[in-house]
Amino acid sequence: MRPLETRAARATARYPVNAPNGDSMSYDVRAVLVDNEGCLVHGKGLRFRNLRIDLLRRWIHAHPCVHFGLATGRSVPYVEAMTQVLGLTNRASGKPSDGRVETPSICETGSVLYWPWSDRYEVLGELPATRGLISHLRDVPYRVELGKVACLSLYPEDGLSVPKLLELVIAFDGIDQFEVSSSAAAVDITPSGVDKGTAVELVRTRLGLERQHVLCIGDSGNDLSMRRVAGWFACPANATDLCAQEADYRSPYPATKGVIDILDHFLG
Repeated sequence: MRPLETRAARATARYPVNAPNGDSMSYDVRAVLVDNEGCLVHGKGLRFRNLRIDLLRRWIHAHPCVHFGLATGRSVPYVEAMTQVLGLTNRASGKPSDGRVETPSICETGSVLYWPWSDRYEVLGELPATRGLISHLRDVPYRVELGKVACLSLYPEDGLSVPKLLELVIAFDGIDQFEVSSSAAAVDITPSGVDKGTAVELVRTRLGLERQHVLCIGDSGNDLSMRRVAGWFACPANATDLCAQEADYRSPYPATKGVIDILDHFLG
């Protein structure tokens, strides 16, 4: 294994902080929205691969013409912390000719937008009462993720799998009033008609971009709605088979390394 300082030096050389930004993008991608678990990081509760996160941060800094944001099921406080890690809290982006603006991130599986620079959020849909659903699941082992304002995220426990929990949620008689999707770790319940795809479409229109200008990166079921509205969809090597089938490009590398490879593939 190479010494840490040598690997860090290689990261700096690859994406130097003051690297010039090129406008010659073969895919003309102007906005990138990336899932968190399985893409930006390896998974919930797993340690960050700091050097790869630093590579990604340097890539973002070296490409000010490209809008960059998260598209995740996680809460606003979590996304705020990740945008700090990635250096997005004081970043305006976009082509100078179009005017550089703040890029929002998508939280709570499309239910909330968060602007890291101005530190504000916007709720995109009101979640109907969930009392009946909770009662329906009263004998099911799961826990609820805290800190969310418009999405209910259920994490299976005691050996229950995400697919089985998803099956039990969908069996609820009143499920039509909700949008239900799943990631590798949880089942996400949002207001009907609200998902990552609807949020991506809103971000795209607010940034004044065409569909072909948007690249979305995901790895699991709740990312597939982004395929519906994005010009390009890519996934890391650890993505589900269904994501891989839908992707325009599948990286041979997993998680953070895969995201960097995808960015290199589409933007050079």
